[in-house]
Amino acid sequence: MFAFTLLSLASTVNAQKEKDTRYGKNIVSFIPFAAFTKNSVGVGASYEGMLNEYIGLKVPLFTAINQRYYAAALALKLYPTKNNGPAKYAIAPTLMFGAGDERDGGRILDPATNTFTNTTTQRTRFGFLLNNTFNFTIMKQFYIGIDGGLGVNYYDQEVKNNGAQFNSTSFLAQIHFSTGYRF
Repeated sequence: MFAFTLLSLASTVNAQKEKDTRYGKNIVSFIPFAAFTKNSVGVGASYEGMLNEYIGLKVPLFTAINQRYYAAALALKLYPTKNNGPAKYAIAPTLMFGAGDERDGGRILDPATNTFTNTTTQRTRFGFLLNNTFNFTIMKQFYIGIDGGLGVNYYDQEVKNNGAQFNSTSFLAQIHFSTGYRF
């Protein structure tokens, strides 16, 4: 009876020790820097939920600070060595959608005011990226991450000021740094 009680107590202490070393299954983060192809630089926020020990689902949202452009993504993060630890690598197939106005470097004379205005292009994109991600959990609940990837926009529509419309495929690249809370 004494041995059973001692064994039970030891397994309880061991289970509590394991529970204390586990990291949370959710990450909410702020993205203070994000850069995309076509000169978009911005900020954002994201949520990542761990579906199991090897797979996470991440949903980042971005807004450009140098032009009126917004983007959202859905990433399936695949962790080859589990997602629970202080430093982790994942490869993340990502679907990305973006829309907004981009400055295209042209200028138009406005005859009413006799001034030049910058021309813009309305742009809508949908593409696929293959991101490489690194997660660093500094403390149990403080998270820092870096994501970067290359891909292709399968749908890239441009609408110029004069109404001309172009559809094409285009190169897609992005990098962003994030910091947040893991729970």
